[in-house]
Amino acid sequence: MKLKVLITDNLPEQTFEIFRKEGVEYDYRPGIPWEELLEIVKNYDGIITRSRTPVTKELLERARKLKVIGRAGVGVDSIDIEEASKRGILVVNTAGGNRISVAELTIAHMIACVRGIPYGHQGILNGKWHKKKLFGHELYRKSLGIIGLGRIGSEVARRALAFGMKLYAYDPYIPQSKAEKLNVKLLKTLDELLAVSDVITIHAPLTEETRGMISYKEFEKMKDGVVILNIARGGIIDHDALFEAVKSGKVGAFALDVYPEEPPIDFPIRDFPFMSLTPHIGANTQEAMENVASMVVTDVINALRGREVKSPVNFPLQESAATPFVKAYKKLAERMGKLFPALFGLKTPVIEIELLGSAKNLGDIVKAYFLKGLLTQITDTHVNEINAPYLAKEKGIELIIKTGNGLHNFKNIIFVKGYDGGKNKMAGSVFDEKYYRILNIKDFWFEIEPRGELLFFETIDTPGIIGEIGYKIASRGYNISDLRYFTRRKFGLGILKLDKKPERELLNELKNLEYITNVAYVSL
Repeated sequence: MKLKVLITDNLPEQTFEIFRKEGVEYDYRPGIPWEELLEIVKNYDGIITRSRTPVTKELLERARKLKVIGRAGVGVDSIDIEEASKRGILVVNTAGGNRISVAELTIAHMIACVRGIPYGHQGILNGKWHKKKLFGHELYRKSLGIIGLGRIGSEVARRALAFGMKLYAYDPYIPQSKAEKLNVKLLKTLDELLAVSDVITIHAPLTEETRGMISYKEFEKMKDGVVILNIARGGIIDHDALFEAVKSGKVGAFALDVYPEEPPIDFPIRDFPFMSLTPHIGANTQEAMENVASMVVTDVINALRGREVKSPVNFPLQESAATPFVKAYKKLAERMGKLFPALFGLKTPVIEIELLGSAKNLGDIVKAYFLKGLLTQITDTHVNEINAPYLAKEKGIELIIKTGNGLHNFKNIIFVKGYDGGKNKMAGSVFDEKYYRILNIKDFWFEIEPRGELLFFETIDTPGIIGEIGYKIASRGYNISDLRYFTRRKFGLGILKLDKKPERELLNELKNLEYITNVAYVSL
């Protein structure tokens, strides 16, 4: 029986040749009415959509033959992934297909805002000659600070190098070796980048860590007259802080393609010569659309043919098939993955996991769920246990699985460490086949359930330090539901469970305490 795919949104004409070469039938029905779609979806093995077509539980209940859903784009909010997974339906998308388009738009914005091109253009249309107002800057020899050196940030770096710019980057999850290949100096802290950059461009995902990461205090640390661009995600820049910085002269030029609310209502700055604004068009090029379409068609056909796919979104297997022990290990591995970048960063691209005892047969499961947890902390791409290894490879992260016979006084245990001289390591275990616990961080042995709002702090052990930390937290209205503190050789490790997510200001205040050497927060 021949395979059939339904296409419910626009695709470029050339992508249909892929179907013809593979011998897969397709029905091209962009804009098909919802009631008609519900009626005919039962006849198809695959469906390809964009954001306009919702793939709901109702639709999936009618899709008796459906094996794969292809999303021509990155976002999958319009697809009921949980329901698709329960029904054994694979979902694929096209992460990375628009990176060139977004990078080129960034460069266009960079030039436009430093030279006041949009202002001059609009002036001429209005019969005004703004020649004297538009006294701009060259990019040559300017310092460019890139926040986020992933796929798009790397493409921006390559293009900025051709302008003769000095390149800096802040990305705690990118190895030094990648930055060196791009001729970029990787800085250890965001503050270092803010201080050295003439131009700052953001290419980070919107996560709990990055939301509002550029606000009043960050603008204060920038050079006077700094140029700042956000072509990534609305919400990373605090717009109230940005507009105040523009009015004070701290920001000399800015460009935006994304906004906290889209479309923005009543944009507050109107007559500023050195700004460039676009309506979230980073991926809106013919080439990006063609690339994305070809990627999704290829993945859908590969899935139907039983071949490897490049951008899987879900893992269509029944969770009920796993034993309680395996389920507990999945949760433990995922939470250890979330903890690792928060506690240690990712300065080393290689992570080693050693499995001992009854855990040693779970290598593939531990690897998939550890990477899932890790990547959810550093990207806003939809991450799960099936696509995590692919995303990790893209980011240059290598995970090595080892097994052994020594049990270290436990029936089973996971040891995780980075290739950094052995300093960054942790351990966890499962008890009574279902209870999972973290047992060790940086050679401090303890037992804690990895759940809730967890605040970790490292100290030079000093009398009164716990009281001071407790006072700081309580004075800001937080309740501490659990507190553990361990000492070894004049150093201490503390773990707090809070009743709610700590604000960035609290974390910064704790970091500035005299005897605190590190502070990390994770929500599990």
